[in-house]
Amino acid sequence: MFRNFPDDVLHALATEPLTSNFHVWSLSMQNFTNNEKLRNFYNVLTTNTDGEVEFISTMEAYKYPIYGMQWHPEKNPFEWKDSPGIPHSPSAVRAAYYMADFFINEERLPVVGEVMQLTLMKDPGAPLPVQIHTEGIQIIYMEAAYGVPYPLSVDKTHKSL
Repeated sequence: MFRNFPDDVLHALATEPLTSNFHVWSLSMQNFTNNEKLRNFYNVLTTNTDGEVEFISTMEAYKYPIYGMQWHPEKNPFEWKDSPGIPHSPSAVRAAYYMADFFINEERLPVVGEVMQLTLMKDPGAPLPVQIHTEGIQIIYMEAAYGVPYPLSVDKTHKSL
């Protein structure tokens, strides 16, 4: 996922607080390590800590274009409400754009693009952004994949599984 990131952005991700972590649940590194099936399927790329528990923040499958992110790069350039934990530094915004570029390029791959086309043919309205006004949440992105809407982005506090 990070292969096309410039060295300065990778260094900033490793040394500066550039990620927004607003999740109630996560996969702890300890639980990942204790699960052979997860270890054999996913490669852990990054971890974070809530001060007590180290949790997986980015992972990718070894053989398939399957990715897991436990942070919100979309918040850095787009969410400007006065809220702690959303960095807007140049490095934070650049990291967000490189992550977006990665996913856009992944969607262009033949297998992924075909799956997306089939999904959109089945439900031409997906994905759709929904503006809401709730404490702690500016926008929830909804995707009606396979006819079942579900939230893709929800702000809450962190707990580990």
